[in-house]
Amino acid sequence: MFGGIPREAKRKKNASNCVSLLRITLLLIISLRPAGASLECKDDDVCIEKYRVGSKCVRGLCSNPFVSGCLQRYLGKDEYPDVRVCNSEDPPNAADTGICVESPFGYNEIRILSANWESSMFSAWIMQIVLSELAGVPSTIESGSSTRNFNFYDPENSFSYGTMTYDYDALRTASTYPDCRDAPSGVSCAHVLPEVWNGQNHAVQDAEREGFIESEVSNGAVGKLSWYVLKFTAEKDPTLLSIFGLTDMAKTFNGKSNRRKLAETFKRPFTWKDYCEMFTADNCTTADEVAERAPETPSESAKYFVRDVFNGKFNATDENDCDANPTTCTGHIVTSTCEWSTWVIPQAHYLNITVKSNGPGSTGSYTYGQQIEVLEAAVATQSDILFYWWTPDYTLQSYMATKNELQKINLANPTQKCMDSRISVEQRCSKDPSDWIGKMEGSCDAAPYALQKLIASNLREKIYNVDEALRSPGYDVITSIEISNLQLEQIFEIWNSRSTDMSSDAREAVCMWVAENLDSLESFIPRTYPRSMRFSPHDQVYIYVAMGLGGIVMILVVLNWVLISLYREEKVIKYAQPMILYMFLSGLMLVSAGAVVYAINPSKPSCIIRQWLVTLGYSLGLVPLIVKVASINKVFQCSKKLKLVKVNRNNLYKTIGGVVGIVAVFLIVWTARDPPTRHEEQILTDEDNLIGGVYVDTSYSCASNSKIWMISICLYNMILLICATVLAFQSRNIRQDFNESSKLAFVVYAQFIFFVLRVLIFFFSSYLVDSVSAAMSSIILSLDVIVTLCVYFVPKIIVARKPENFESNSVITRHSVLHNNRKYSITPKEGRTQGL
Repeated sequence: MFGGIPREAKRKKNASNCVSLLRITLLLIISLRPAGASLECKDDDVCIEKYRVGSKCVRGLCSNPFVSGCLQRYLGKDEYPDVRVCNSEDPPNAADTGICVESPFGYNEIRILSANWESSMFSAWIMQIVLSELAGVPSTIESGSSTRNFNFYDPENSFSYGTMTYDYDALRTASTYPDCRDAPSGVSCAHVLPEVWNGQNHAVQDAEREGFIESEVSNGAVGKLSWYVLKFTAEKDPTLLSIFGLTDMAKTFNGKSNRRKLAETFKRPFTWKDYCEMFTADNCTTADEVAERAPETPSESAKYFVRDVFNGKFNATDENDCDANPTTCTGHIVTSTCEWSTWVIPQAHYLNITVKSNGPGSTGSYTYGQQIEVLEAAVATQSDILFYWWTPDYTLQSYMATKNELQKINLANPTQKCMDSRISVEQRCSKDPSDWIGKMEGSCDAAPYALQKLIASNLREKIYNVDEALRSPGYDVITSIEISNLQLEQIFEIWNSRSTDMSSDAREAVCMWVAENLDSLESFIPRTYPRSMRFSPHDQVYIYVAMGLGGIVMILVVLNWVLISLYREEKVIKYAQPMILYMFLSGLMLVSAGAVVYAINPSKPSCIIRQWLVTLGYSLGLVPLIVKVASINKVFQCSKKLKLVKVNRNNLYKTIGGVVGIVAVFLIVWTARDPPTRHEEQILTDEDNLIGGVYVDTSYSCASNSKIWMISICLYNMILLICATVLAFQSRNIRQDFNESSKLAFVVYAQFIFFVLRVLIFFFSSYLVDSVSAAMSSIILSLDVIVTLCVYFVPKIIVARKPENFESNSVITRHSVLHNNRKYSITPKEGRTQGL
């Protein structure tokens, strides 16, 4: 694994096979950079002093001061009073305790994949802050494991690197479960990966073909993978900064081969355990300049560097020995795992650069955390290393302007042909070493590359299938947001300048940058966001006027009832049939009560009640009147033919009850199957709100899922009005005592006008404020009742109070009818009796 045994340690060569096997096993353990830990404390003052106001001492550790949001905590409540929206990782009572607020529009949560390198992780945090605090969209971070937490708002200040570099399965899961909260427990799920490098081109194309991601979208940064040496190494030998100082085919100034130069310069790193076993006589029992003690855990054993405890060790091995192996000796290069965008093996092979990586990975690679450890060990011991790394990244930024600054090496210039000939992830991770080499055409230097974002394929569809007024800005935000290299470097610089603790410093750096670049980040928010919900007020003056008018009309109906009862023995009331009048008034009472309910703020009970009141009210109002007039018409039509007609009052009541009963059954079925209930409707306005977006007006109305019920009621009312109109026309010439044609015609005409107005309000209610629509409907019903009372009942009551007027009118009418009947009577000799 290490390219041979150190020459000065050959005495250890015969160490037991068991020990060697254990070493290899330990080195295969994946070592990631450790998660940050919160600061220990005894009281809140320590947390406020070390962190900032908002941090509290909880169970001996300082809490995250940004738990309620970055912007409010950094800018202050006066400048930014709003807290973030809640997400699925918050406790159930988070909104009640003021930690966060529920998303007012119920936006679906967006989950962001952090990956395991800082530029991607910080981009994920920036996305989470913009979504949660500027756009009002709940968002969480997916780290690949339930035991790793990278949520920016985590109360415990966790800072865990992701378990995987590119977790395509998380995006695949999101395409199956659009809401990641519905995904099976323990399965990673994410809608967006903030940063993808071009080494993933083949994998990305496969994912697109499979259909679980969209086409790539730029994330604003430009990535560049390069070979590096430390500044103090370059100062000693500037030729190392060019391919001409690396390739074994190049001519050197001193005639010394570059193979030997690389082998002697770049030695192999050793783990803590290997150092103790191979380079010390007592297995690190005695402290020295390299190690303070022996490793105590398997994790420590596999470390290449532990600050203040193990400084690291670099030493030549058999693979560095050009005397013994003049044609195969190599220097060492620290390269990343095969899943990353690495072309070190084909570059070294075809460019004749005699270096080799001897890490514990299957291809001799190192994990991200191990690479960092090797670099820190080289800095601590001032050892020369050849390092494969990338920009933008925190690591390069942290050594900027120091003697340890990483200097980029220029290899063969990249071409498009070279880019197209790169080996794939499958080749890099193949078990066959011949696959790692690839083609010579793909061995050039890496070209600067516009880094991309990956987005789950169904996210846009899920968001855009929602009505525009309720549509989340989440998709538009994550596709448009871009963070440049310089901006990332600003964050890294802030992070590097702080020294409290890793997790707190990282959050402080990101939050500071977000707050100071708020204007540029707000440009990624779509024009109409963030939106404010504005509820249509139901306490306006016109609502109370409508309710009051309905109440007054109910009193008028009761007054008419009392007067009809008082004068029920008068002929004008008797001829009009008191029971029919009572039914009519009962219907008007229901309609006026419906007018009051119409003005009430809609709810499921009120929506059902008002439909029952109005429908039954018009049925009790018009059906008895129609049945009565139809019976009178029948009597007088038969009288013209000298036929005896017997009118059974019970049959009339049965007819009325039958029709009203059918209507009641219809209402029961309607209420049981598809009851009218309160429906919310959101209307996107053009009116600017106070937070930079626009208002969304929310109105409430009563409706069933199907319009067929309301259309049926409208047709029923129309049939009643048509029947009443026809009967009014037919009864125009009957005896005046019973002739109500003119009044009935006027009532029908008025009710038809009010009916049309109600239908227009029903069909055009979407263009009206709901409270205005309700008030108009209520007032129309009240006016309908008032007109009916004035036209049909008030004249009867006036006549009943002065019966002599009715008697004189009746005499004149009877004389006229008698004269007409005699004029048109048939003589007895024709075999018939005379008319009267």
